[in-house]
Amino acid sequence: MIKTAPPIDPRTAAAISGQLRELLAIYAPDWHEQYTDPETGQIRSDPLGTALIGIFSRFAEIILQRLNQVPDKNLLAFLDLLGEACLPPQPARVPLTFSLAPGSTTEAIVPSGTQVASPPAEGENEPVLFETTGELVVGAAQLSCLFVREPEVDRYADHSSWLNTPAAIAIPVFAGNRALEHVLYLGDDALFGRSDLQELRLTFELTSENPAPDPRTVQWEIWDGKEGCPLAPVDQTEALTRNGDVVLTAGLHAFPIAEQRLANQTSRWLRCRLLTPITPADAFQAGRVRASHLPEIASLSAQVTLGATGLAADVAFANQLPVDLGKDFFPFGDKPRFGDTLYLARARAFAEAGSTITLRIELTNPREAKKPPIPATRASEDLELAWDYWDGQAWVPPDDMVDTTANLTQSGTITCKLGKPPQRTTLNGLEKYWLRVRLDAGDYGQEARYEPVDPEHPERGYRFIPATFSPPSIRRLSIDYLLARTTPLEAVLTYNDFAYTAVPSTPFQPFQATFEPRPTVYLGFTLPAARRDFPNRKLSLYLASAELKYGEASAPSPAAHSADPLRLAWAYWNGMQWSDLKVQDGSENFTRSGLLEWLAPSDFSSRAEFARQAYWLRARWESGDYPLAPHLSRVLFNTTMALQAVTVRNEILGSSDGSENQRFRTIRTPLLADERLEVRERELPANAEQTLIQQASGDAAITITEGAGGRPPEIWVRWRPVADFYGSGPRDRHYVLDALSGEIRFGNGRNGLIPPAGTGNVRLAHYRTGGGVVGNRPANAIVQLKTTVPYVNQVSNLEPALGGAEAETLDSLRQRAPRALCHRQRAVSIEDYQDLAVLASPAVARARCVPLHDLARDPAALRSWPGTVSLIVVPRTRDAKPLPSLTLLDEVRHYLDQRRIPTADLVVVGPEYVRVDVSVELALLSLEGASAVESEVAQTLARFLHPLTGGLDRKGWDFGRKPHRSDLYALLEAVPGVDHLRSLQVTESEERPGALASGRFLVYSGIHDIRLTFAET
Repeated sequence: MIKTAPPIDPRTAAAISGQLRELLAIYAPDWHEQYTDPETGQIRSDPLGTALIGIFSRFAEIILQRLNQVPDKNLLAFLDLLGEACLPPQPARVPLTFSLAPGSTTEAIVPSGTQVASPPAEGENEPVLFETTGELVVGAAQLSCLFVREPEVDRYADHSSWLNTPAAIAIPVFAGNRALEHVLYLGDDALFGRSDLQELRLTFELTSENPAPDPRTVQWEIWDGKEGCPLAPVDQTEALTRNGDVVLTAGLHAFPIAEQRLANQTSRWLRCRLLTPITPADAFQAGRVRASHLPEIASLSAQVTLGATGLAADVAFANQLPVDLGKDFFPFGDKPRFGDTLYLARARAFAEAGSTITLRIELTNPREAKKPPIPATRASEDLELAWDYWDGQAWVPPDDMVDTTANLTQSGTITCKLGKPPQRTTLNGLEKYWLRVRLDAGDYGQEARYEPVDPEHPERGYRFIPATFSPPSIRRLSIDYLLARTTPLEAVLTYNDFAYTAVPSTPFQPFQATFEPRPTVYLGFTLPAARRDFPNRKLSLYLASAELKYGEASAPSPAAHSADPLRLAWAYWNGMQWSDLKVQDGSENFTRSGLLEWLAPSDFSSRAEFARQAYWLRARWESGDYPLAPHLSRVLFNTTMALQAVTVRNEILGSSDGSENQRFRTIRTPLLADERLEVRERELPANAEQTLIQQASGDAAITITEGAGGRPPEIWVRWRPVADFYGSGPRDRHYVLDALSGEIRFGNGRNGLIPPAGTGNVRLAHYRTGGGVVGNRPANAIVQLKTTVPYVNQVSNLEPALGGAEAETLDSLRQRAPRALCHRQRAVSIEDYQDLAVLASPAVARARCVPLHDLARDPAALRSWPGTVSLIVVPRTRDAKPLPSLTLLDEVRHYLDQRRIPTADLVVVGPEYVRVDVSVELALLSLEGASAVESEVAQTLARFLHPLTGGLDRKGWDFGRKPHRSDLYALLEAVPGVDHLRSLQVTESEERPGALASGRFLVYSGIHDIRLTFAET
């Protein structure tokens, strides 16, 4: 490090004045600054002599000050001879997003160099101008979808709503946060819509059983269109890994199965959802990914049990008279006769063939209250009831009749089975399914009558025989029915990876792995209703990489470490298949912020993906490995980059007179990089063809404007900038530019060609001016469109403008240039690595090189790593604990990779920190303003312990340096209002065990406990 040269003469005006008075006392003893007036006797002074002494002293001081600058001037002149000059200011860069006018469906073209301004901030007088660096096509399309598939863990992510979030958080690019669903849907609108479903038995037969225990689990549910209503089946298939039955009983009536529409089919659905993810171990590649350890169903049959108990009849008739089933009734009237009939109707119970019907009958007798019941023997021995139902042709008897009521003479049950399919018929004006019972033979007693006393001798008279009717009276009648049948299901669907597939036949796989073999990100675009295609022009998308901090970054990506280079495969959907898409990826595979540009293909087509209809692009992670999982903070469509700069075109610098070492100046300063200087020459140079060839390499180029007769009246030739003329030959079209002052120098004919004489023949075809911290504007601050662009009505910067830096100061130049002489842009020694790291980016404040150690894999440096160099980078920030971003570390690594020896392995890491907590008790001079003193003490500790701006000299803390207690005593006692310190305790906390012993740590301000007391007098 170069130090300021000692002054040649350190005297000041006061010292010169004192020395002059001493000399006057020696060489002019008769002159006195003060004397006694002989007339008045008063002491007077000589104002003229005093003034002359002061003037002489001040002029001498000025001369000495200029003389003291001679070493510094010589140093700067020496550095100038070596081609070292102050670095020019750096312009801020910002992504600008343009929006079309509302309702516009036509693309707008934003040309390169379009100016956009940020209004003046407080204290500023002029707006800050930005210019776009490339042409932008503002399309009518919208980026509406962002999805991720992560097949390694069978997950996906939907970040579509995140796209329009004003303060978007960082998202992992290739990580899923939701499980991909694998579902088997079973639909039957008629069957699952019945309220009498008692049991569903699903019999699965697989093509092959899994002999080993399988941890796979499934969940059976009633599909309600939302989340599903869980069921608890008896599963004999062990999650569809073995042949067996799945019996669903409990829960079928808890939630009515409503109709839902799936894959253009409306039905009522049950579903079996796979809970275990399908991992790569379950799949193999065979054209399409197919899961070899997942079940394949050879056949599926369903057996249902329908029924209900305790049902009342819908309606009943005793012959033609309606029966009130709510009270006791006579099924055959109070005087049953042959042919009397009871009709019962029950819609579902009597409607299906195969139903087993049970009538539960409880009898009563209306005369029980008056006298004992008539014994059942009153019914004739030949009493017979006929049960039947209508089959569409005739009344037919049911099968398997079992009557425990003894023809309705006692309470009991009547059980039968409907053999033939029942049909509706109309009785008493009602069309229903009917079951009837007829008095077919015998009786329940007889009418009162007279019988001869002696049938052989009628003359003996007759005797009265009272009526013997004992008709059945039914107090309560309930109906049970049960139906078991095997039935095919109306619909079987599989749902895997957002795609429904109808199962026309078996065998089939209910659960399938995603077709993507690698993590993939999808970008979905939508067009206005009036548009059907994309313009066949370049489109751009800004990908903002999240500024992950070292030590606070996410976990490493799940991909296995690979020696293959990192590669993403971009593709688009062309209507038939995914086709390769050539892109210009400024984000370098999502590792840094940049533009993604591509030419919209003419066959770019819409398709359904993730159940969204859109125009899809996808990026598949094909090979390589990320050191850390990439994250995005924003994705912006219709966005291009802009610089805080103003472009000046065709500025005439002056006229060459053909003399040596000519100098010209630009009107505006400072100049940014990539200027283009041209000199008009009188005739086509002999090496014009060679010059044209050299244009691509940047040496020179010519611009010819033809005149009358085909002769070129003027030839503008491009000249090339160099740092100095020491390597220039007499025919080299070279110039030297001072970017800060705008001065342009030409050679002397021996070192560098002299521009030919001419009038106005030296010009800058274009150059940019601007730069500085004024360009670092916050988000949504650059909103004024200075250049009119048709169909565009709005522009904004959704991301802040960053990167603006002022020109290098002379002090910085004095520090940097001697180091540059040592390393000459090559990293060999430890100091070279440290010096070049600071030059890699203005954001690097300090760096320390640790050879023979890999601090990334071995932070404690417990072992030696030959051929490895670790570089610790500290960023320039006001944060209490400065941590570099991963982008900054990558930028430093990339910069040094081009300047170091190729045999060394470079590891770039952030610093280790030790937190310093201070507990102090202060005695105050006064209790007034105690809170202000406490605040000042806290701020003083924070400033003193800052790693970059703290310490006693305000230049930061050295690596491995800890604050001494004596430093803190002196620091805190100097705070106004503090009398003395009663106690002081300093606690040092390692973030990594062993950090203090390593000596590579930096301290930072922690949590401080400040207690205040009053100093007693």
